[in-house]
Amino acid sequence: MYSIHGWLKAVNSESAQAANDMGGDGTLNNGIVNRTSVARDAFGYSLSYYTNDYNSRVSPGVGVPDIFAYQTLTPNSLDLFNGNIKNMASSMRTLSTDANPENILSQANAYSYDQLNRIKGMRSEAIDPNNLIATTPLARSSYDFDRNGNLLNLTRQAFLQSSGSLELIDSFTYQYNKGFCRINPLRI
Repeated sequence: MYSIHGWLKAVNSESAQAANDMGGDGTLNNGIVNRTSVARDAFGYSLSYYTNDYNSRVSPGVGVPDIFAYQTLTPNSLDLFNGNIKNMASSMRTLSTDANPENILSQANAYSYDQLNRIKGMRSEAIDPNNLIATTPLARSSYDFDRNGNLLNLTRQAFLQSSGSLELIDSFTYQYNKGFCRINPLRI
């Protein structure tokens, strides 16, 4: 699915639930069309650029899936009309789906940019699909650039179950050869 600008909007349903799938893969579709011979989607995601960047021909309701239920979970005050991604909601079936086919991991990501449209940060949170709320912070990253657009610092944090909080996993400082915009491979 694409936005009116031709930007990628969604692949499958962002929740990877058969009931919310655009094509109804793996469902009976309310008895109208039998799609049970088609495998359920293994993943799905949606991208948001600005508020109301996509309007469906039909409104979600009875028999029409709401494929964008997760988009409002990571509010970002800035609408982006230049093609940069404001937020992303994604879901993936776990490897244990044979035992429990509805065991799906979902997350919402929000991105921030500087005035030159360079990425400055990302935050990711787990989604509780039953209550449609973002629950646990999963990851954070931040980026710093010099005036030439060269990456200077990259910091990443990830959620560790053992501590129950975000922990620093990467902190890189990049240095460049003087007079060149080439990274010095010995100083990463």
